[in-house]
Amino acid sequence: MLLLLACTAPVLDSSEDDVDTVDTTMAWTEDCLQLPEAAAFACAEELFWTGLQTDITLDGRELAYTRISAVMDEHSEPEDTLGLGRRHFQRGQLAMALAIENDAQSYIGTVVPDIDRAMELDPDNPIIATWKDSMLIAGAHLLGNDAALDAALEQAWVNVELFPIGNTLSISGTTIGLPLSTGAPQKTIALLDEWECPKGQGIAMCDGNTPRAPWARPGLAYHFGEAYARVGRLETAQQWMDQALVEEDAEDWPYRWMAEEAAGDIEGFAAKFAELGEDGSAFELVYANSDVGCQFCHTPG
Repeated sequence: MLLLLACTAPVLDSSEDDVDTVDTTMAWTEDCLQLPEAAAFACAEELFWTGLQTDITLDGRELAYTRISAVMDEHSEPEDTLGLGRRHFQRGQLAMALAIENDAQSYIGTVVPDIDRAMELDPDNPIIATWKDSMLIAGAHLLGNDAALDAALEQAWVNVELFPIGNTLSISGTTIGLPLSTGAPQKTIALLDEWECPKGQGIAMCDGNTPRAPWARPGLAYHFGEAYARVGRLETAQQWMDQALVEEDAEDWPYRWMAEEAAGDIEGFAAKFAELGEDGSAFELVYANSDVGCQFCHTPG
Protein backbone atom coordinates (compact mmCIF):
# COMPACT_ATOMS: atom_id res chain seq x y z
CA MET A 1 0.00 0.00 0.00
CA LEU A 2 1.30 3.42 -0.92
CA LEU A 3 1.71 5.53 2.18
CA LEU A 4 0.72 9.01 1.13
CA LEU A 5 2.53 11.83 2.80
CA ALA A 6 2.12 15.54 2.43
CA CYS A 7 4.91 17.81 1.28
CA THR A 8 2.83 20.57 2.69
CA ALA A 9 4.69 23.68 3.62
CA PRO A 10 5.57 26.06 0.78
CA VAL A 11 8.85 26.59 2.60
CA LEU A 12 10.17 23.36 4.04
CA ASP A 13 12.29 25.06 6.65
CA SER A 14 11.45 28.49 7.96
CA SER A 15 15.09 29.18 8.81
CA GLU A 16 15.93 29.96 5.19
CA ASP A 17 18.02 32.90 6.26
CA ASP A 18 20.51 30.46 7.76
CA VAL A 19 20.69 28.61 4.46
CA ASP A 20 21.14 31.60 2.21
CA THR A 21 24.08 32.95 4.19
CA VAL A 22 26.13 29.77 3.75
CA ASP A 23 29.55 30.53 2.27
CA THR A 24 29.33 28.72 -1.05
CA THR A 25 32.87 29.81 -2.01
CA MET A 26 34.55 27.39 0.37
CA ALA A 27 36.31 24.39 -1.11
CA TRP A 28 34.04 21.36 -0.88
CA THR A 29 34.57 17.81 -1.96
CA GLU A 30 31.99 16.27 -4.26
CA ASP A 31 30.75 13.92 -1.55
CA CYS A 32 31.24 16.46 1.30
CA LEU A 33 33.59 14.08 3.12
CA GLN A 34 36.98 14.69 4.75
CA LEU A 35 36.05 18.28 5.51
CA PRO A 36 35.99 20.26 8.76
CA GLU A 37 32.65 19.96 10.48
CA ALA A 38 31.30 23.38 9.52
CA ALA A 39 32.25 22.93 5.88
CA ALA A 40 30.85 19.40 5.83
CA PHE A 41 27.50 20.54 7.20
CA ALA A 42 27.34 23.47 4.77
CA CYS A 43 28.17 21.12 1.92
CA ALA A 44 25.46 18.68 3.07
CA GLU A 45 23.02 21.59 3.13
CA GLU A 46 23.61 22.09 -0.57
CA LEU A 47 23.30 18.35 -1.19
CA PHE A 48 19.85 18.46 0.38
CA TRP A 49 18.59 21.38 -1.67
CA THR A 50 20.02 19.92 -4.86
CA GLY A 51 18.21 16.65 -4.17
CA LEU A 52 14.98 18.40 -3.27
CA GLN A 53 14.95 21.01 -6.02
CA THR A 54 17.04 20.15 -9.06
CA ASP A 55 18.28 16.57 -9.35
CA ILE A 56 14.90 15.11 -8.46
CA THR A 57 15.27 11.79 -10.22
CA LEU A 58 15.26 8.69 -8.06
CA ASP A 59 18.99 8.20 -8.67
CA GLY A 60 19.76 11.84 -7.96
CA ARG A 61 17.83 11.96 -4.74
CA GLU A 62 19.14 8.62 -3.54
CA LEU A 63 22.69 9.83 -4.16
CA ALA A 64 21.99 12.98 -2.15
CA TYR A 65 20.48 10.87 0.64
CA THR A 66 23.50 8.54 0.68
CA ARG A 67 26.00 11.38 0.73
CA ILE A 68 24.16 13.28 3.46
CA SER A 69 24.12 10.07 5.50
CA ALA A 70 27.87 9.66 5.05
CA VAL A 71 28.46 13.20 6.32
CA MET A 72 26.29 12.46 9.34
CA ASP A 73 28.26 9.29 10.04
CA GLU A 74 31.58 11.12 9.73
CA HIS A 75 30.42 13.81 12.17
CA SER A 76 28.24 11.74 14.46
CA GLU A 77 29.69 13.39 17.58
CA PRO A 78 29.74 17.02 16.48
CA GLU A 79 30.52 20.23 18.26
CA ASP A 80 27.50 21.69 16.44
CA THR A 81 24.68 19.50 17.68
CA LEU A 82 22.08 21.79 16.08
CA GLY A 83 23.84 21.30 12.76
CA LEU A 84 23.57 17.54 13.07
CA GLY A 85 19.93 17.97 14.08
CA ARG A 86 19.33 19.90 10.89
CA ARG A 87 20.91 17.10 8.88
CA HIS A 88 18.52 14.59 10.47
CA PHE A 89 15.54 16.85 9.79
CA GLN A 90 16.53 17.37 6.18
CA ARG A 91 17.28 13.71 5.60
CA GLY A 92 13.80 12.91 6.91
CA GLN A 93 12.31 15.50 4.56
CA LEU A 94 14.26 14.11 1.61
CA ALA A 95 12.97 10.64 2.46
CA MET A 96 9.42 12.03 2.38
CA ALA A 97 10.09 13.55 -1.04
CA LEU A 98 11.44 10.22 -2.26
CA ALA A 99 8.28 8.49 -1.07
CA ILE A 100 5.87 11.12 -2.43
CA GLU A 101 7.42 12.06 -5.72
CA ASN A 102 9.61 9.07 -6.60
CA ASP A 103 7.43 6.31 -5.14
CA ALA A 104 10.44 5.02 -3.20
CA GLN A 105 8.44 3.43 -0.42
CA SER A 106 11.44 1.85 1.29
CA TYR A 107 12.34 5.26 2.75
CA ILE A 108 9.11 5.67 4.70
CA GLY A 109 10.37 3.82 7.75
CA THR A 110 13.33 6.17 8.06
CA VAL A 111 11.37 9.40 8.37
CA VAL A 112 10.11 9.28 11.95
CA PRO A 113 13.44 8.08 13.43
CA ASP A 114 15.23 10.96 11.71
CA ILE A 115 12.70 13.50 12.91
CA ASP A 116 12.80 12.08 16.43
CA ARG A 117 16.58 12.44 16.43
CA ALA A 118 16.30 15.97 15.07
CA MET A 119 14.01 16.89 17.95
CA GLU A 120 16.45 15.37 20.45
CA LEU A 121 19.36 17.36 19.06
CA ASP A 122 17.40 20.59 18.56
CA PRO A 123 14.64 20.50 21.18
CA ASP A 124 13.86 24.20 20.98
CA ASN A 125 13.22 24.21 17.23
CA PRO A 126 9.44 24.68 16.91
CA ILE A 127 9.03 23.62 13.29
CA ILE A 128 10.13 19.99 13.43
CA ALA A 129 7.37 18.28 15.39
CA THR A 130 4.52 18.70 12.91
CA TRP A 131 6.46 16.81 10.25
CA LYS A 132 6.37 13.78 12.53
CA ASP A 133 2.70 14.46 13.22
CA SER A 134 1.98 14.34 9.48
CA MET A 135 3.63 10.94 9.24
CA LEU A 136 1.71 9.54 12.20
CA ILE A 137 -1.61 10.95 10.96
CA ALA A 138 -1.13 9.58 7.46
CA GLY A 139 -0.11 6.16 8.71
CA ALA A 140 -2.94 5.86 11.21
CA HIS A 141 -5.55 6.99 8.69
CA LEU A 142 -4.42 4.69 5.89
CA LEU A 143 -4.18 1.74 8.27
CA GLY A 144 -7.65 2.46 9.64
CA ASN A 145 -6.41 2.86 13.20
CA ASP A 146 -8.91 5.36 14.59
CA ALA A 147 -7.43 5.44 18.09
CA ALA A 148 -3.94 6.20 16.77
CA LEU A 149 -5.39 8.82 14.42
CA ASP A 150 -7.19 10.59 17.25
CA ALA A 151 -4.02 10.61 19.35
CA ALA A 152 -1.89 11.88 16.48
CA LEU A 153 -4.36 14.65 15.68
CA GLU A 154 -4.57 15.74 19.30
CA GLN A 155 -0.78 16.05 19.45
CA ALA A 156 -0.64 17.83 16.09
CA TRP A 157 -3.04 20.57 17.19
CA VAL A 158 -0.84 21.16 20.24
CA ASN A 159 2.33 21.29 18.14
CA VAL A 160 0.85 23.74 15.66
CA GLU A 161 0.82 26.31 18.44
CA LEU A 162 4.60 26.07 18.80
CA PHE A 163 4.94 28.08 15.58
CA PRO A 164 1.53 28.71 14.00
CA ILE A 165 2.82 30.50 10.90
CA GLY A 166 4.87 27.55 9.71
CA ASN A 167 3.29 24.59 11.46
CA THR A 168 -0.23 25.34 10.27
CA LEU A 169 1.06 24.91 6.74
CA SER A 170 3.16 21.86 7.57
CA ILE A 171 0.19 19.94 8.93
CA SER A 172 -2.73 21.25 6.90
CA GLY A 173 -1.88 19.49 3.65
CA THR A 174 -2.26 16.22 5.54
CA THR A 175 -5.21 16.97 7.78
CA ILE A 176 -7.34 18.56 5.06
CA GLY A 177 -7.45 15.22 3.26
CA LEU A 178 -8.99 13.30 6.14
CA PRO A 179 -12.71 12.44 6.10
CA LEU A 180 -15.01 15.20 7.28
CA SER A 181 -16.35 12.79 9.90
CA THR A 182 -13.01 13.01 11.74
CA GLY A 183 -13.44 16.74 12.26
CA ALA A 184 -9.86 17.30 11.08
CA PRO A 185 -10.65 19.24 7.89
CA GLN A 186 -12.92 21.56 9.85
CA LYS A 187 -10.21 22.14 12.48
CA THR A 188 -7.74 22.75 9.68
CA ILE A 189 -9.97 25.42 8.21
CA ALA A 190 -10.33 27.06 11.61
CA LEU A 191 -6.54 27.31 11.75
CA LEU A 192 -6.34 28.69 8.22
CA ASP A 193 -9.02 31.25 9.05
CA GLU A 194 -6.76 32.59 11.81
CA TRP A 195 -3.48 32.27 9.90
CA GLU A 196 -1.45 35.43 9.35
CA CYS A 197 1.98 35.89 7.80
CA PRO A 198 3.37 39.31 8.77
CA LYS A 199 5.77 40.98 6.36
CA GLY A 200 9.07 42.42 7.45
CA GLN A 201 9.62 40.17 10.46
CA GLY A 202 12.27 37.85 9.07
CA ILE A 203 10.01 35.03 7.85
CA ALA A 204 10.99 34.56 4.23
CA MET A 205 7.75 33.15 2.88
CA CYS A 206 5.79 36.09 4.29
CA ASP A 207 7.82 38.56 2.28
CA GLY A 208 7.74 36.77 -1.06
CA ASN A 209 9.18 33.95 -3.09
CA THR A 210 12.69 32.81 -2.21
CA PRO A 211 15.50 30.92 -3.97
CA ARG A 212 14.59 27.84 -1.94
CA ALA A 213 10.87 28.18 -2.67
CA PRO A 214 10.60 30.15 -5.93
CA TRP A 215 6.84 29.59 -6.06
CA ALA A 216 5.99 30.01 -2.38
CA ARG A 217 3.42 32.72 -2.94
CA PRO A 218 1.31 31.19 -5.74
CA GLY A 219 1.71 27.74 -4.19
CA LEU A 220 0.54 29.03 -0.84
CA ALA A 221 -2.55 30.63 -2.37
CA TYR A 222 -3.42 27.36 -4.12
CA HIS A 223 -2.85 25.52 -0.84
CA PHE A 224 -5.50 27.68 0.81
CA GLY A 225 -7.87 27.56 -2.16
CA GLU A 226 -7.84 23.79 -2.27
CA ALA A 227 -8.42 23.56 1.48
CA TYR A 228 -11.49 25.79 1.36
CA ALA A 229 -12.83 23.89 -1.64
CA ARG A 230 -12.42 20.67 0.36
CA VAL A 231 -14.96 21.87 2.94
CA GLY A 232 -17.32 23.53 0.47
CA ARG A 233 -16.48 27.17 1.16
CA LEU A 234 -16.44 28.02 -2.51
CA GLU A 235 -16.42 31.80 -2.32
CA THR A 236 -13.25 31.77 -0.23
CA ALA A 237 -11.77 29.03 -2.40
CA GLN A 238 -12.40 31.17 -5.48
CA GLN A 239 -10.68 34.16 -3.88
CA TRP A 240 -7.58 32.15 -3.09
CA MET A 241 -7.39 30.50 -6.52
CA ASP A 242 -7.73 33.91 -8.16
CA GLN A 243 -5.00 35.17 -5.85
CA ALA A 244 -2.69 32.32 -6.92
CA LEU A 245 -2.83 33.65 -10.47
CA VAL A 246 -1.66 37.15 -9.54
CA GLU A 247 0.94 36.37 -6.90
CA GLU A 248 4.60 37.21 -7.41
CA ASP A 249 5.99 35.46 -10.52
CA ALA A 250 2.72 33.52 -10.93
CA GLU A 251 2.84 34.00 -14.69
CA ASP A 252 5.92 31.74 -14.81
CA TRP A 253 4.83 29.20 -12.18
CA PRO A 254 5.07 25.69 -13.69
CA TYR A 255 1.80 24.65 -12.00
CA ARG A 256 -0.15 27.74 -12.90
CA TRP A 257 -2.40 25.60 -15.09
CA MET A 258 -3.75 23.86 -12.01
CA ALA A 259 -4.81 27.14 -10.45
CA GLU A 260 -6.23 28.33 -13.77
CA GLU A 261 -8.41 25.25 -14.06
CA ALA A 262 -9.62 25.54 -10.48
CA ALA A 263 -10.26 29.27 -10.70
CA GLY A 264 -12.09 28.82 -14.00
CA ASP A 265 -14.59 26.35 -12.52
CA ILE A 266 -14.45 26.34 -8.76
CA GLU A 267 -17.69 24.36 -8.45
CA GLY A 268 -16.32 21.66 -10.72
CA PHE A 269 -13.03 21.67 -8.83
CA ALA A 270 -14.82 21.23 -5.50
CA ALA A 271 -17.20 18.57 -6.79
CA LYS A 272 -14.62 15.81 -6.35
CA PHE A 273 -14.56 16.63 -2.65
CA ALA A 274 -18.32 16.98 -2.26
CA GLU A 275 -18.80 13.54 -3.77
CA LEU A 276 -16.90 12.00 -0.87
CA GLY A 277 -19.61 12.79 1.66
CA GLU A 278 -18.78 12.73 5.33
CA ASP A 279 -16.74 9.54 5.43
CA GLY A 280 -14.73 9.61 2.21
CA SER A 281 -10.99 10.27 2.25
CA ALA A 282 -9.51 13.03 0.09
CA PHE A 283 -5.93 11.94 0.69
CA GLU A 284 -5.37 10.95 -2.91
CA LEU A 285 -6.99 14.11 -4.27
CA VAL A 286 -5.01 16.90 -2.62
CA TYR A 287 -1.94 18.29 -4.36
CA ALA A 288 0.35 17.82 -1.34
CA ASN A 289 0.08 14.05 -1.68
CA SER A 290 0.67 14.05 -5.43
CA ASP A 291 3.88 13.34 -7.31
CA VAL A 292 4.51 17.10 -7.48
CA GLY A 293 3.79 17.75 -3.82
CA CYS A 294 7.24 19.20 -3.07
CA GLN A 295 8.01 20.57 -6.52
CA PHE A 296 4.80 22.60 -6.39
CA CYS A 297 6.65 25.34 -4.51
CA HIS A 298 10.28 24.26 -4.65
CA THR A 299 11.07 23.51 -8.28
CA PRO A 300 13.70 26.00 -9.46
CA GLY A 301 12.58 29.21 -11.09
